[in-house]
Amino acid sequence: MRTNLSRRVRAGLIAFALVVSQVLMPVQSAYASNNNNNNNNNSGDIKVHEPGTDSELNNNDPKLSGCSVQVDFYNFNNTTDKNATVSFTSQAPTASAGILVSGASLTPVVIGDGDADGQGNNDLDGSYIYTLGFTGTPAAQGYHVDLDVVVGSPNGGSKQKVFWAPASCRAKVAATAPSISDLCEVKNDTYTIPATPHVIYKVNGSSSIKPAGTYSANGASSVSVQAFAIDGYVLDGQASWTLNFTNSANCEKVVDLPEPPTAIDECGLDNIRWNTASYHDTDDYTWTVNQDGSLTVTTVVGVEFPNEQTSKTYYLPKDNGIKCAPTTDPTKNDTCGTKNDTYTIPEAEGVVYYVNGVATEAGTYNGYGFVKITAEAQEGYKLLGHDYWKFHFSDRYCKPDVKAWLKTFCYGDGQYFKLGVKNNTDSKQKYEIVVTDSEGNEVKQSVVYLHSGQYDAGSWMTNVDGEYTFSVYSYNYGKRGELLWEKMVVTECATDVFTPDIYKRDQNGNLLPGAKFTIEVCQYGNIVRDDVRLNMVAPEGWSCTTYTDVDLGSYANGDWFEQNVEYKPYVPTTVTITETYAPGTCEISGPWKFSWNYNQREEEPVDEQPGVILNSLNKGYYHHDMNNMGSWDNGSNVWDLENNCPPGNGGVTPEDPATPASEAPVVTELPQTGPGGTITTFLALVAALGTYGAVYFLQPKKRYEQ
Repeated sequence: MRTNLSRRVRAGLIAFALVVSQVLMPVQSAYASNNNNNNNNNSGDIKVHEPGTDSELNNNDPKLSGCSVQVDFYNFNNTTDKNATVSFTSQAPTASAGILVSGASLTPVVIGDGDADGQGNNDLDGSYIYTLGFTGTPAAQGYHVDLDVVVGSPNGGSKQKVFWAPASCRAKVAATAPSISDLCEVKNDTYTIPATPHVIYKVNGSSSIKPAGTYSANGASSVSVQAFAIDGYVLDGQASWTLNFTNSANCEKVVDLPEPPTAIDECGLDNIRWNTASYHDTDDYTWTVNQDGSLTVTTVVGVEFPNEQTSKTYYLPKDNGIKCAPTTDPTKNDTCGTKNDTYTIPEAEGVVYYVNGVATEAGTYNGYGFVKITAEAQEGYKLLGHDYWKFHFSDRYCKPDVKAWLKTFCYGDGQYFKLGVKNNTDSKQKYEIVVTDSEGNEVKQSVVYLHSGQYDAGSWMTNVDGEYTFSVYSYNYGKRGELLWEKMVVTECATDVFTPDIYKRDQNGNLLPGAKFTIEVCQYGNIVRDDVRLNMVAPEGWSCTTYTDVDLGSYANGDWFEQNVEYKPYVPTTVTITETYAPGTCEISGPWKFSWNYNQREEEPVDEQPGVILNSLNKGYYHHDMNNMGSWDNGSNVWDLENNCPPGNGGVTPEDPATPASEAPVVTELPQTGPGGTITTFLALVAALGTYGAVYFLQPKKRYEQ
């Protein structure tokens, strides 16, 4: 029991110590902050008091006796050039009063004298005097003011002081006195109300405000004027006046001098003259042009100008010497399209022409879209005539005109046509390309949009032989127009006329399997198709490939060449076939040789009609023109290689259902009999299957050119 109590006491003491430490630590920290002014720029203080009071006293006077207030900054830090911002704001009960501040600057206010903080909180870091004026009605105590000071970074912050300024600090304004013009006879008397900020005037006791200006006295001998302060100001000085006018009929009438006459000095030399519209005679004075060109104004009897003057002479100014620069209008030539649109800048003395803001010499230039032309006079000249022109060049259609040409190429997958079209006009045009077959059916249609001189092409490929017509039409507003060009062609290689079909037959036309051949295929050049430009790389010599132990008779469709030879169609080719083995009693035949010939042509076109180019051979390799594609020397790509076989040893003719079966042939070798017959037959079958597999997998395979 005692042990437990001791533990409880110790635990309670520890908890009490922790609580006390948490309470005392903030107090110690606050004390340290208040005594470390050098590390906090906002740790100082501000004081307000009457100007002239000793600032070192660090006193504060919340109620001023005058309109000026001195603001002192104490104990901020020992850093020089520390900035603050000072502002004054009206407080209740005079919160609506405006404050006018003069004297020291409100921002920036430099505080910090570079000294360490003084003893007893009397380190003065800055002192500034401000004079305050107020608009609006004061309270009984005067005007209630809040002073706000914002200290800059680092460690900045704000401080406030509230004080009272006396009611006598209300802003004052002095009214400007009105004036009069007291001339002979009351009908000419006037008075003038001045324009004074924060002051209004009223005349002869009227409740209406009299705006600033000059008014007739209307024959009155006097006019009373009273001034009133507005905008919260009070008047300082005289506020009312009585304006008296004399009524003498025996005095000279005084009139103001008229405005000086003006001169007209148009461009040209020595042609300056008076502007007669700038002067005219009145009841009080007349004008006279003197022999020397000067102009004199003279009063009539009983009238004089100020200072008892009766006349005034004006002399003609000197001619300015500026020459005339008449403009000549630029011209434009807006043809169809834009290619030949032009504008012409003329030659004009003393004139500079600007085209779209750029000074441009005289000459003819290409025009497009909108062209803005301005004119300015050179130094010493004055512009006469127009100074601005704006030309718009249209892009209207010209009469359609086209240049077209047709090229054709033979590929493994058909005959390819490329129809080139060039816009031969000066405007943008649309053309329609149409391909029709022999029955008039459209098999290809496309529209090309071409700028002046621009070229484009339409392409088409067919694998159906026949007669086709290529046409080019104008195409405007979504409709087919007139026929501009047409060409009819007959295909030559829409179907494959190059790839040989080779058949091995006996003298009766029956397929003859089992015969063996050595076949050599030679082609001229290493030719590659360029699908982008549809051109060919130039060939380089002959290359040959030899195939051995070829059983042509086993290809019922005659397609050994297509399946096994890597070849390029429509290039110079020779195929040499040598029979090396004939089955049974058949006789070895051959050899056979076939050549693909092509016709050499001149490179110049044979058809000189505009737009028709037929020599697309590229020297005859791989593609051809309409009339000069090559051919096999036997005239066909179907080859029958015939062997002479004794009766019964050639190929097997398929049985004709309509023909009675013939007698069985005589067997020249008896079949094997006895116990080993079955084994021999089985071994022969295995050997045959092995031979067939070896032949199949060892045959060269054709790689089709893509």
